Amino acid sequence: MGIIVKIGDFNNAPNAINSNAYQNIDINGLIDSLEKPYLVRILGLELAELYLLDVDSFGIPVSPGFIVLNNQLFVQKGNGYIYSNGIKSILKGFIRSEWVKELQKQQDPTGLSITRKENANSLREASYSGYNEQVLQVDAIQLYCSDNMATYPLFKGQRFNTINPLW
Repeated sequence: MGIIVKIGDFNNAPNAINSNAYQNIDINGLIDSLEKPYLVRILGLELAELYLLDVDSFGIPVSPGFIVLNNQLFVQKGNGYIYSNGIKSILKGFIRSEWVKELQKQQDPTGLSITRKENANSLREASYSGYNEQVLQVDAIQLYCSDNMATYPLFKGQRFNTINPLW
């Protein structure tokens, strides 16, 4: 189980994960393997570690600077605004995108293969769409941190790129 994201976070839309006996994907394993690496990419190693130390047993930060990053946030960019539903929401979206991507893989006698069935394109598009939505929200978090370096002096997040579904 993750520190911020819990398996129960995937019980309701928009990040609902419906698993069954035929889907042999360890959701807790995905959470454990993806939560910290994505957080480090979003905030940078030192700030991510401080964020993880700041959260309570429910995965919610307690310090004002981190509470801001966990809540819905609108940031001016040019003549418009970009938004984020918060770090926890972003992490849930990235983990769900990875889960959808894993649905396309199957083990057969010759090894691991990618499903090429009729519904594979819709799964792939759902994975890319979900990932790209999170990237846009990461931009808001990172822009906010950059604009408020006095509050986030350890911020060293890495830029995320969207995925072109035509590739």
